Order: sequence, then structure tokens, then C-alpha cells
Amino acid sequence: MPKTRPDHVQVHRIELQSHERDLLDMAVGSYAVGNVLSGVGAVLAPFSAVISAIFAAWIAKEGVEAVVEWLDSKRAESKAKNDQMFRNEYVESGSDLTYAEWLVERKQQRDYRAWAWFQDNGIIAQIRKAWDAPAESTEPTAD
Repeated sequence: MPKTRPDHVQVHRIELQSHERDLLDMAVGSYAVGNVLSGVGAVLAPFSAVISAIFAAWIAKEGVEAVVEWLDSKRAESKAKNDQMFRNEYVESGSDLTYAEWLVERKQQRDYRAWAWFQDNGIIAQIRKAWDAPAESTEPTAD
């Protein structure tokens, strides 16, 4: 049975205010960005391991550089603190030596105290004993 042609047309219109238009624009934009990024992701999928390795190496490099910078700053702070401590000690000692000579003498005293501590605790004897002991043979024995 054939359809009859409509004798009138009804139009339904949805009107949006500016706020709803802005929301719709954002939704359409995010949908478009999602489509583009999924396409980029599909293209880069075979290279994901390489890209991950590159980013991991970059992050590690940045982390190591940050640690090295931190250690350098701590070393500089420690050196400045020690220099000030030695200068104060030199002034308090009232020594007739120049500061450089006094530092050499103090280093020798420190080295002697360390040597004496090692000797008093028997560490020097253990080192000499280990040094003079014959090396163990690592060659297989014939049985």
C-alpha cells in the first residue's frame, strides 16, 4: 500500500543559551581531541617501548644531575664550614706559623692520630699479616 504524502511539516527547534553552547563546544572539542590522540596513540604503539626507554633515561639523567648538584652544594657547604673552623682554631692557637704551615702541621698530627688508632686496635698488624700471607692457589688440584 503506498504512503500518502504529508500535507504539512512541523519543525522542532532546540535553542541553547550561551552557557549551554559553551558546554557543547567543550564537549565537541574534547571528543575531537580524543579522536586525534587515539590516532596518534595507534601510530606510536609499535614504538612505545623505545619511547618509554627514552623518557626513562631522560628522567634518570635529570635525577642524577639533581643529586650531583645537591652533593656538590653540600660538599661546598662542608668545605666552607671546615675552612672557617680551621681559621678560628688557627687564630685561637696563637701560632707563630703561617696559616698554610699550620694546616700542614695539623694534617700531619691528624694522620699520626689515625695511624696510632689503627695500631692500637691491632688493625695494622692484621693488614701486615694478610699482606705477608701466601696467596691461596686457585688452580685445580689433580686427583
